[in-house]
Amino acid sequence: MWDCMYDSRTCTGGTMAQADVDKILKWINDRRNNLIQGTETNGPTGNALSPAKNMPQIQWNCDLEAKAKDAMGTTCTDVAPPKPADNAAFFAYGDPNYYTVDFFLNSWMSSIDLFVIDATSISATEVKYENNALREYANLVRSSTTAIGCSELKCDAISDYNLYCLTDQPYGDPNYYTVDFFLNSWMSSIDLFAIDATSISATEVKYENNALREYANLVRSSTTAIGCSELKCDATSEYNLYCLTDQP
Repeated sequence: MWDCMYDSRTCTGGTMAQADVDKILKWINDRRNNLIQGTETNGPTGNALSPAKNMPQIQWNCDLEAKAKDAMGTTCTDVAPPKPADNAAFFAYGDPNYYTVDFFLNSWMSSIDLFVIDATSISATEVKYENNALREYANLVRSSTTAIGCSELKCDAISDYNLYCLTDQPYGDPNYYTVDFFLNSWMSSIDLFAIDATSISATEVKYENNALREYANLVRSSTTAIGCSELKCDATSEYNLYCLTDQP
């Protein structure tokens, strides 16, 4: 039982401004309201997802914010903290001149506008997602998730910004994730998102959309080597894939 539950409140010792707390709750609850009303479209099909039953409004939780803050520490990084067993975790990072709470929440919650939840995966009692691009959306709108807490870290000296959020429910079973699945997700992002023409020159390509981070770094001409390792934990239905290139 969480003992610090509020509709929206800045937590003692927390890092999130009240305005950002309100934004996070609004991004998620607006999509939940769409599901309640039966107006949430299933990707670009134009067809509405079935109306949700027993869908509560998500609330801010100070304990989860404190847990996220402790997990991040005091140094910005591009590596997510170790995933907790009891919480779904959402990590994002980037240049603070471009990336904000609004940017990341919009990216997570608007994925349903771009990707389809297969009809065969939808039943009267549950919705399963088999597209990793829907991971954030699906876990943030699931009805059993009732609380969220986030923490942010700004490192102006290195132009970096981290956002880390935890909910009160663990992830769904990721048995369908494979090397092929993840590589396809990374490399096909260019089919869905545009690199602005003004950001392309004869000598460089700049990307200002976090969804293109993996693609842009894997196809850059200065990157000539890659190495990956995987870890399968059957006892916890968990699979990790971690890759490094020879360029930062």
